[in-house]
Amino acid sequence: MTDNQPQMGLRAGQLAINDEGKAEDVRPAIPIMLDGGIDGPAQHLKTAVSKREIRNYNLAFSATCFGIGTVFGSATTYMVYQIQQIAYTSVGHNPDMPPGSGCLSLELPCRVPFGSRDVNLTSLFLFLNAISFGVSGALTLLICGWGDYLPFKREQYISFTILYGILALPAAGLTEYTLHNYTALIGLYVSFNIIGFMAGAWQNIFVPYTMQIAAPSPTTIVATAASSELSDTQVALAPAGHVPDMETDESRRVRETEGVKISVAGNSALNIGMAIFFLITIGLAHANAHASMYAGLYMTTTAGGICILLAGAGWRFLPNPKDVKKRAEGEGWLMVPLNTFIDLFKGIWKYPEAFKFLLAWTIYNDSIFAFSAVTGNLFNLIIRPSLVEYTCYSLTGTLSQIIGSMLFYFLFPRTSLTLRQWSILSYAIPSVVCLWCMFGLNSNSPIGFKHRAEFYVGQVLVNLATAVLTCLFRVLFSELFQKGDEVKYFGFQLVLSLGTVWIPQVVDGPIVDKTNNQRLPAIVAFVFFLSAIGLAWWTDDRKGIRTVLLVRS
Repeated sequence: MTDNQPQMGLRAGQLAINDEGKAEDVRPAIPIMLDGGIDGPAQHLKTAVSKREIRNYNLAFSATCFGIGTVFGSATTYMVYQIQQIAYTSVGHNPDMPPGSGCLSLELPCRVPFGSRDVNLTSLFLFLNAISFGVSGALTLLICGWGDYLPFKREQYISFTILYGILALPAAGLTEYTLHNYTALIGLYVSFNIIGFMAGAWQNIFVPYTMQIAAPSPTTIVATAASSELSDTQVALAPAGHVPDMETDESRRVRETEGVKISVAGNSALNIGMAIFFLITIGLAHANAHASMYAGLYMTTTAGGICILLAGAGWRFLPNPKDVKKRAEGEGWLMVPLNTFIDLFKGIWKYPEAFKFLLAWTIYNDSIFAFSAVTGNLFNLIIRPSLVEYTCYSLTGTLSQIIGSMLFYFLFPRTSLTLRQWSILSYAIPSVVCLWCMFGLNSNSPIGFKHRAEFYVGQVLVNLATAVLTCLFRVLFSELFQKGDEVKYFGFQLVLSLGTVWIPQVVDGPIVDKTNNQRLPAIVAFVFFLSAIGLAWWTDDRKGIRTVLLVRS
């Protein structure tokens, strides 16, 4: 074999035999372009834009997230609160009592109208969530199928954000405790869920885009011994003599740190927006008796206006991804969504580590929605909070999310834990909280979400963990699939979540409706939380990144 002849047919991890008959590692070093040339520290990776532009991206992204946060915090909190108050006082009833007599007993379940029949109040929100998730999944299946083929990814996100703000504007006119307002609030609650989920899916694309321009991942390397962990099929996919080598840990750390920065910035801005509006609502509630009853709805309308303004202001300063995919020859626009998701399901075998990690996140999301609905309704049923305390309880979760995001921001670059290891620890925390809630199934147990303090401690722990998971998922997941497919894969994440999240909702709804035991769904959530831990443990993120480099070749 001559010096100029390529090393053909060698398996990943093999060594070449030199002229003296000795084994020789023919794997080349990784040519990562640095400011000073080929050699140099990884933190000096050359970027496509200046640090000032990246800072502007972060600020614009944070501004739009702040706007979404004000609406999300106000609308979802106070619309739910208003629905519950109308149910308790005018449209609901205790069992064996006439409809509309109100739910006066703290010991008995509250039955409320839903369609042509009455259901348990807890079941109502579980059913509403199931409807929201099903409709959102169907719409996202269509829209995100087109997303990567359209040149206006930034504008797609801004459109959803503005629509989200518009939906909040009618809230101030729904203060009366009437069946009409009860029905209108239910409709708005479902609409908010649908548009909010879709805006969130498009929001995620800015994290990998900023990562890519801040610290580009290495291109495919000409090599013959890259990784013994790649399968025969994966090696066979590569062009002759081309196998991706492992990038340096330093370069990956730089890219992930930039991803964590923008992810934490967006998540913190969203929660800061929520916190500010919660505090203003508390102040208004103390102003006079009338404001104390309806301050949340007034602030919801205000939040809608702010969301619209910030979306317009941040639009031009957001990063504008240029990766636009082209349709296959003869492929019509109506076939694009279907073909996109056929390709995604085929991608399960192409990017197995991405789908393991995605499945863990999906299971967690499905379960935490159902579990939070149960604990929230337990809080209202057992504590019967005023508007101020209900706001304080919600504010506790929001502040915990801010603290969790910032702790993760400072600790991640200063510890040796990988993003995958952070995810395992974070999935474990809600599992413990869920087990704690299950103790309440025993009527003789002194704990189990039976006291005010338990609800607040549980709220803090769950939101600390969720903040970390939200930030790291966007970063690590985007490293496990091909560049340019952000809308497709994050859209698929939403579709998968919405396509499965109804399962615990529909399972839990009838259980609570038939038994009137609010804590039974915690058992289902606990099993799912343990499954998420197992899947995150099983994910091999290093192998996943190597697979992406291989496919890119």
